Amino acid sequence: MASEDWYRNEKWNEEIEEAFFVKLKRSRSQKTQYLKIQAGYLVGNYPEVTLRLIKYARENCPDEFWEQDFCLYESKAHYRLTKYEKAISCAYLSVEWRIKKPNHKTEIPYWLSELVLRTESAKDYEKSLDILLKLHHPSPFPITEFYFHGYTSLLSYRLGNIRVAKPEAALALSWAEKDENLLQNKPKRKLGVFKKKLDWPYSEIVLIANK
Repeated sequence: MASEDWYRNEKWNEEIEEAFFVKLKRSRSQKTQYLKIQAGYLVGNYPEVTLRLIKYARENCPDEFWEQDFCLYESKAHYRLTKYEKAISCAYLSVEWRIKKPNHKTEIPYWLSELVLRTESAKDYEKSLDILLKLHHPSPFPITEFYFHGYTSLLSYRLGNIRVAKPEAALALSWAEKDENLLQNKPKRKLGVFKKKLDWPYSEIVLIANK
């Protein structure tokens, strides 16, 4: 196992958990960051483990700097467990931490939009759109701009504002077509390029653009 792989496990069982905590306890620093990284790797397939790791971090090595990430991962974990109201509540807490520590940026503005759209939480459409517009900063990565314009379009459409939704959908699709990002570093020009064009939300954005 490479030196950094011990806190980037994509699978989890009792043996892996035991080895993880042995190395964590030996670490002299950055324990909270290691727990944050590992929690993020597991949120898709092991949401209960993600929640346990976050709980452990808060009880044993709390660090406010990582609370935006922890609340984001809690939101994703609760979504995976179909606890949608709890997921939305945790997403809003992550937004609060983003506002408190604006120099630490995560995907929370885009995840919140995706979450309320996927769960069809109509009461949160307007608020999540407002947060998206306030917290988005222009990015060199096409996928980030795709999600910003795409979710702006979808939320606007569901709020009945087709005049905003249609041009935003067109912008989202234009970013989806870019095959390179705007970084000057040539070896990294393919990072953050949109690929899954058959998936949601791409398919719904196409429908709005063609209205």
